[in-house]
Amino acid sequence: MKDRRPFPFRNFALWLLLACWTVLSAYLIFIGCISLWVGFDHTHQDGSWLPLLAGGLIVAATGWVFFRFSKLILNQTRRSKRLGP
Repeated sequence: MKDRRPFPFRNFALWLLLACWTVLSAYLIFIGCISLWVGFDHTHQDGSWLPLLAGGLIVAATGWVFFRFSKLILNQTRRSKRLGP
């Protein structure tokens, strides 16, 4: 009888979650960069600071949350597989 290890579904699910979060973060950063581009392109108009502010906040907040969440997920995948707390 061969001794087989169980399928590491937990690690697979965490990697899938990290991949989905990466795609979502890339989309939000893309939207933030478009907002920054529009703000810089229309600096001669009144109110051009608003897209600059919104884009900068989106890029900064998404980047911060992405790195914190990624660190959490990667630490969970490296954690020991023991049962219990």
